[in-house]
Amino acid sequence: MAEPMLCATSGVGLVAKGWVYELKLDGVRILCDKRGKDVALWYRTGRDATAAYPEIARGVADLPIDDGVLDGEIVAFDRAGKPSFQRLEQRIGLGRPRDVQAAEHEVPVAYVVFDLLALEDRDLRELPMVERRRVLQGIVPDEGRVRCLDWMEDDGTALFDMCRRERLEGVIAKRATSRYANGARTSDWVKIKCQSDDDYVVVGFTRGTGGRGDLGALDVASYEGDDLVVRGKVGSGLGDKEMRALVTRLSALAVDAPPAKGALVPAPRGRTHVRPEVVVSVRYSSWTDDGHLRHPVFRGVREDVLPADCIAAPPSSTISEELAAYYAAVGSAMVPYLVARSAIVDAASLAKVSPPIRVRTTGWLVFDADARSAVAAGALFRDLGLPAFAKTGESADYHVLVVVGDAPAAGVDALASIATHLVGAGFSRVAGATILAPYSPIAGAGSRVSAPLAWDEIVPSLDPRRLTTRTVPARLAKDGDPMAPLLRAHVDFNLAVQRLEARLSGTHGGPT
Repeated sequence: MAEPMLCATSGVGLVAKGWVYELKLDGVRILCDKRGKDVALWYRTGRDATAAYPEIARGVADLPIDDGVLDGEIVAFDRAGKPSFQRLEQRIGLGRPRDVQAAEHEVPVAYVVFDLLALEDRDLRELPMVERRRVLQGIVPDEGRVRCLDWMEDDGTALFDMCRRERLEGVIAKRATSRYANGARTSDWVKIKCQSDDDYVVVGFTRGTGGRGDLGALDVASYEGDDLVVRGKVGSGLGDKEMRALVTRLSALAVDAPPAKGALVPAPRGRTHVRPEVVVSVRYSSWTDDGHLRHPVFRGVREDVLPADCIAAPPSSTISEELAAYYAAVGSAMVPYLVARSAIVDAASLAKVSPPIRVRTTGWLVFDADARSAVAAGALFRDLGLPAFAKTGESADYHVLVVVGDAPAAGVDALASIATHLVGAGFSRVAGATILAPYSPIAGAGSRVSAPLAWDEIVPSLDPRRLTTRTVPARLAKDGDPMAPLLRAHVDFNLAVQRLEARLSGTHGGPT
């Protein structure tokens, strides 16, 4: 079963050669499988959505193909023609045929398609994104109930400015050559937001006053690694209908103790803690100093999002005492990378530097990679005799670092191009003079850090979000630093080039 490819939240700007920019839609992500006239729709959680949007199923059934798998978002529009999640929420979760039939007329929706994963008997996910999109444009019209999303190449500035002017969500930047990474979050697709809104898990609710009745506000939280952390309370934006439905639903999930860490806002009229199963979308202006949402507004329940995917965090959610304790635990491993790159001089200085901490890439070749391509690249470079190491990345899943020493720039560039071609999709060279230092906390990612890994640890089941300021010190104390040889590695670049030439020519073995 296909799973939706997910976006990173940083990694590219609004002007970038080889990237395309499209509107970020304020809807629900829907994958669609067409088999003749039979059509199945499902949310990104895997839950079936076909019965909730019968008009979309009919529209897909009429497309001029026999079989295909589509990716897009179902969107409802307000009176100004703008995507409106609040309107769409009236359709989400409807089950009774009578209610769905009435909603078809009251809240019409469109399926805005932006990718094609399969066509007839061919899997298209390994094709470059622009090739998939060109095929899609020949199948799905530009307007109507089922329509194809437009894009802009190399420069998303005008689109982003329009989003700011019209108070729309923002844009999605996509690498033109990217393959479809099934179920993965990679830096090949990047969200660039105009508005601050994210998904949070409800961990409790407080009683209201006056007309608010049994529900005054929702306690919301998000994950930092394995921990749920309180992000504040949300009361604004809750209408009577939403409050009644949420009180009924959340009361059935009541528990005795709070499931999330962190300080809760006092609740004079009482608080009910609940199991973290309901996800809501919240718009907010910024973060408070204590890591809570500022001016939060409820936007709706997200039936299409799993609680584990709620990872939004303030730019510096880790308190200074915790950072100091983390640096004390990892300083002896981290400082050598910084000293070697003249980034900082001693462990005592670490706690004075705001994350992220960066180091120069001189003498290293660095790539962004997903799990599959990271493992393939590691094997390739080791076969060539070039020391290669991996760590979790900032926007991509992983960084692959290759020691090239003082090799000539032209030779390094050629090697990078050939390696990118050999490894394939999900693997790209990092541009720029600096990268995130090993063991540096990642800004805007809660307590997550850029953690060095042994090659046999990089498997699809590894979740980089679990490598945090809380978990990495114990790993380091138990297993040591798998990247430590990077700083003392020496290379024979010419020999590596000879081995690469032998590999490309089809010979075996090569020089020894």
